[in-house]
Amino acid sequence: MGIHDITTMNEVAIQLKQINPNIFVYGEGWTASDSPLPIQDRGIKANIPKMPLITAFSDELRDGLKGSVFEDHSTGFISGGENTESSIQFGVVGCIQHPQIDYNNVNYSKTPWAVEPWQSINYVSCHDNHTLYDKLAISRMDQSEEVRQAMDLLAMAVVMTSQGTAFLHAGGELLRTKKGSHNSYNLPDSINQIDWNWKVKHAQVYEYYKNLITLRKTHPAFFMKSADDIRQHLFFETVEDGLISFQLKDHANGDPWKNILVIYNAGPNSMPYYLQEDWLVAVSGTQFYTEALLVHNKVELQGRSMTVLYQL
Repeated sequence: MGIHDITTMNEVAIQLKQINPNIFVYGEGWTASDSPLPIQDRGIKANIPKMPLITAFSDELRDGLKGSVFEDHSTGFISGGENTESSIQFGVVGCIQHPQIDYNNVNYSKTPWAVEPWQSINYVSCHDNHTLYDKLAISRMDQSEEVRQAMDLLAMAVVMTSQGTAFLHAGGELLRTKKGSHNSYNLPDSINQIDWNWKVKHAQVYEYYKNLITLRKTHPAFFMKSADDIRQHLFFETVEDGLISFQLKDHANGDPWKNILVIYNAGPNSMPYYLQEDWLVAVSGTQFYTEALLVHNKVELQGRSMTVLYQL
């Protein structure tokens, strides 16, 4: 999108919205290489405030989660990378201004670029570069298939519980592989096709993704409508190496749950998380609870997993 000028991008969005106000315009907020356009005129992430109808991909969250797409062996929050927590926080709030984020430690953007959270697309893989499955296989070849699968689930858990616009790469729910190909636009169907046998082979992954989608659709607290709403209702509690927790408070965005506590444990080991109040468990590891399970004083966090608690 950065090879187009801001005026053109705004005109495109205006014309499309006149055809159908539900049309959603988004793009890659970078130039790929360079452009003769002055930086202030480019349709890049930093200029999203000048493009009020347009959304852009958050490569901060993408690479914060799994490591740089340009370095095969680079790792991120889910795969053992260090100093990634601020980039994950940046994605969690939808790339807006939030008083609890240290923007100096965010990987690519040292200032917020989204005015409203929907202008940020949260994702971990897309058409370009390695699939998430392949990236983990290459960057963490020292780990077992089971461990890499847990990393994959945690990555998508972060995407689906973050503010903004959630984006899923087709086939990711089946652990899609392009057989290690980095950029497959010119490669045959044998590389790019979705093999539906993967749905059987990776049925548990499919079910986890499906449950995440249901959780997000059922609870509007995960997609608040404005930056002001996020600053009013989302508060980080713990941010340390491999551990991030935050609360969504006071029926955020009309959610039926009064308070929601989300905890990402990227570490390999289970650990206790101490609580000041009683909570009900919604998600623990790969288990989604449909009946109330009350916890007092503490909850045990499984390694490389997300836990979601709530209060009515």
